[in-house]
Amino acid sequence: MKIYMYKRILVPLDGSEIAKQVFPYVVQLARAFNSEVVLIQVCEPEESKYREACQLYINSEAEQLKTGLVSSSASVKAIVLEGKADEQILNYTKKNDINLIVMSSHGRSGIAPWSLGGTVTRVLQKTGVTLMLV
Repeated sequence: MKIYMYKRILVPLDGSEIAKQVFPYVVQLARAFNSEVVLIQVCEPEESKYREACQLYINSEAEQLKTGLVSSSASVKAIVLEGKADEQILNYTKKNDINLIVMSSHGRSGIAPWSLGGTVTRVLQKTGVTLMLV
């Protein structure tokens, strides 16, 4: 009998290279637990005209992640959501039985202090699931 500690892992990406630094950790976890990895990118309402570009980006990142999961039963899914990033991450987590969120502590906004109240801080404060910060 297999134990699925992290059946679904959510990986929010914001288009930055910094955010993708989580990939090696996600690959190791997904391989170990045969997880479904869900990559999401949230387009803010003012970015909605770029939704197609967002979808191309997240699909490309999913293909990259899949190469690290070859010969495992882990899977990858790519999704684009629209709205405020922290709200969409939290809503998707609740509605889709996510067991683990893996995020970079910094992203598009660069290496700014956590005290500025970024997306990661808001997710950390409000999520009810395990959150791994890289």
